[in-house]
Amino acid sequence: MSVARNTGNILFNDVKKLTFVPCKIGDVFEGTWSTHWFRVELKVPDRWVHEKREVHFVWNSQSEAMIYREDGKPLQGLAGEKNNNLRDCFVLFRENRSNYTQGIFYVELVCTDLGGNFNNGNMCDGLNMHKRCTLEECHIATFNREAWDLYWDFKVIYESAKQLDTSKESRADQALLIGNEIVNTCVPKDKSTYAPSRAVARRFFATKNPGSQHTVYAVGHCHIDMAWLWPFSETRRKGGRSWSSQTELMKQYEPFSFCASSSGLYEWVEHDYPKLFEEIKQYVVSGNQKFFPVGGSYLEFDGYLPSGESMARQMLYGQRFFKHHFGKYCNTFFLPDTFGYSAQLPQIIKKAGMRYFLTQKLSWSRYNKFPHSSFNWKGIDGTSVLTHFPPADNYCSQGHLDEVLKSQTNFKDKGRSNVSLMLFGIGDGGGGPLPQHIEQLERMKDVDGIPKVVLGKSVDDFFDALNTHVLCVDTCLLYTS
Repeated sequence: MSVARNTGNILFNDVKKLTFVPCKIGDVFEGTWSTHWFRVELKVPDRWVHEKREVHFVWNSQSEAMIYREDGKPLQGLAGEKNNNLRDCFVLFRENRSNYTQGIFYVELVCTDLGGNFNNGNMCDGLNMHKRCTLEECHIATFNREAWDLYWDFKVIYESAKQLDTSKESRADQALLIGNEIVNTCVPKDKSTYAPSRAVARRFFATKNPGSQHTVYAVGHCHIDMAWLWPFSETRRKGGRSWSSQTELMKQYEPFSFCASSSGLYEWVEHDYPKLFEEIKQYVVSGNQKFFPVGGSYLEFDGYLPSGESMARQMLYGQRFFKHHFGKYCNTFFLPDTFGYSAQLPQIIKKAGMRYFLTQKLSWSRYNKFPHSSFNWKGIDGTSVLTHFPPADNYCSQGHLDEVLKSQTNFKDKGRSNVSLMLFGIGDGGGGPLPQHIEQLERMKDVDGIPKVVLGKSVDDFFDALNTHVLCVDTCLLYTS
């Protein structure tokens, strides 16, 4: 392993011109948003390949980073934060999914956290311009997929025992009994007990839902604030790190779908990471589409103050980009993180070729709680657009059971509809879905006592299902209060 320090924010074409010197675990790198490139040569032991073991590349530099193939193809973003944002593994070898057994890789380390760099981790305490990152881990390791699967089986069952309503049904008690049996069956240091423990877990998941149960469409999402707590130059890199992580998940998980807005960010990825953009394009236009552009606008703009002409221009340039590169326009206007919405928007949305509108920011209102989750929003000229506010009240769910349950209990249009949308994945500073988000949601697809979870569909698929229901009409300016 070797490093080129303080290279500046360069593209991969210039990386091989750098001078690399040896480095080691424990080395420190300093300077907020400074860039350091690593050259890593690795080989998976032949015995591991012969035994078909799953092998991961493990990297933790207490910062954001991205691993590249030797030809410059971004493979995956990495995040070394010791919290729920941790993304420290890249799958090198997994039968029928990944086949990197030896070669040279490059890692771009950027001295930044996902959420910006602040003194004491608090934005109110000011910007920390002397961010320090320590290279804690760089190695390859085998991965026990059976132990991983058992952990997430138990996690969902454990959460069911805690959170399902014990006053109305016996599923919480069943979860408690089955969880206890798993604990008694599993001996952590004895791998032979993992399969019997998973067999116990399957008894809980085998009881299916009735047909009338509420259905939650779960779609991966990665909100990136284009200019908030970092410069534009860092937003461009966040796009590469975040979206490469999602194309990697698409190789590892089926079904899994991901949506992303803002043609401006797509433009930056196309310019800075052309190989990644071509891969994204394949996931958009293929018969088994997994990557779904949404929004139809250049950016997720403010919906309250700009003029109608400004909004129309946003959609003109956005839709033009999506049509040119992907062969189709967006159907859903997507504005999850804006605090207000002009009553002229329904007309502009429809004129831009879109039929649906999604946001959730009105859930932040303290004084005037909006009465609907799904409704037809009528604008000042009489144009209506089908609208949905995800009842989990966020755009970055983590795939937890409590969020799935809230998608049902907080849904405000029961009786008229029984479908809602959940956007899951790390957001604001980018990142997107993690493997554990998908693992939990996959186990909730059809389990008695839990809303049905649908994976692998698009935001448009959700709205198409919603469009079959008769909903209320609301005519007003929408704003957070």
